[in-house]
Amino acid sequence: MTKRPQEIGGAWRQLRKASFAVELAALITAAFIVSRRMPQIGHLAFVTAAVISLLPIANRCMAAVDSGVLLSLEAFITLAAVGMISIGAPQEAAVLIFLFVTADWLTASPAGSSWPT
Repeated sequence: MTKRPQEIGGAWRQLRKASFAVELAALITAAFIVSRRMPQIGHLAFVTAAVISLLPIANRCMAAVDSGVLLSLEAFITLAAVGMISIGAPQEAAVLIFLFVTADWLTASPAGSSWPT
């Protein structure tokens, strides 16, 4: 059975979202290890992890604003993460972004297609 082009594109999108979630988990884990081994730069490690993980979401937020959608989930996540970083809580910002990316990946996954109709 051959796959339709939209099914192949959906699989690539799922793979990209899953790999982004795994990369964020690795980035947060690395920041955690750095913060435990070298506490003097631990805060900087989490700020770096949060900013790096926020860039693709902020990019999607700006694309939504350019298309006329001012209030999107990406905008709220970007605003919350920037606020957390600015008040000195980059660990929470990094985890918030990771949870958003993971939820985005899981809600877009074809898990519902495995259920019988």
